[in-house]
Amino acid sequence: YIGFVDSDDWIAPDMYDCLYLAAQEHQADITVCEYYNCWNRKNSGPHSQTTRIYRGREATEALLSLKVGNYLWNKLFKRELWTADIRFPVGKLFEDVRTIYKVIQKSEIVVAIPEPKYYYRRHNSSITRTTHLKNHLECVLSRMERFDDIAEDYPSQRAFMLKNIFEYIHPLQSA
Repeated sequence: YIGFVDSDDWIAPDMYDCLYLAAQEHQADITVCEYYNCWNRKNSGPHSQTTRIYRGREATEALLSLKVGNYLWNKLFKRELWTADIRFPVGKLFEDVRTIYKVIQKSEIVVAIPEPKYYYRRHNSSITRTTHLKNHLECVLSRMERFDDIAEDYPSQRAFMLKNIFEYIHPLQSA
């Protein structure tokens, strides 16, 4: 199994135990936990109250519709999903968006548990909070690259994906 933790975040001591047990119970390739948004020492709570199971294409559709987040850090992956053709893009920001859909497409079962076990620290100097034009552009490009790569295979998600891209383009219009 492989898991990721951003250097400025932290996890509950039992996060990987819980994700591993959920993987075993449901024979899942990927398990996902809820997380706390930690901003100025205040935590916002989790988003879901029930365990959700996504099979096959449902998993990618859940990712594309943001029912499963575009980030790597609150997940546990079976190691064999990370094949030689999946690599993080060198020198690019938003590498999660550019990579995770490729891993999820290889999975058969993704399970999302309702327990928040990851603490995502938000601060003004983080890449996702910095309002530099380059950061916004990288964010838009990451989603456009994903759209170009898989939108044809997921027609039911095309409109949502385009809306998501536009939401990130909109702040650029006033820059």
